[in-house]
Amino acid sequence: MGFEILNVLLTLGHVIIILIICFGWIWRKSHVIYFVCNICTLFSWFILGYFKGYGYCLLTDIQWNLLSSRGITQLPDTFLGYLFSSLKISSLSFDNLEIINYFKFFIVITFIFRMSYLFFYEKENLKTNDLN
Repeated sequence: MGFEILNVLLTLGHVIIILIICFGWIWRKSHVIYFVCNICTLFSWFILGYFKGYGYCLLTDIQWNLLSSRGITQLPDTFLGYLFSSLKISSLSFDNLEIINYFKFFIVITFIFRMSYLFFYEKENLKTNDLN
């Protein structure tokens, strides 16, 4: 029973993080959590990925270890592959999933730089305008 609950929680956590990364830039109030999720994701993909393989996801690794401890093997390389196979969305190939991941990544990076620029530029303009 505890295994199923933990697996569902890890899956929900993954889905929530993916949704925040994809849509967190839309609402101003979610910008902080959006930045935190993106920084953690980039840290996992590149810093931890330097040692484990680029694109490494700590959350996926934890979930895969949990599943393999229960004898579940033949897991896909990515969480999206696992999610889509769990939802019986079999029309997407591994290559298509990788394209989706890369596209999501470049969109995220673009928004991070754009929002960072706007945040610091607006902050600087507010300080300058207050002095006048």
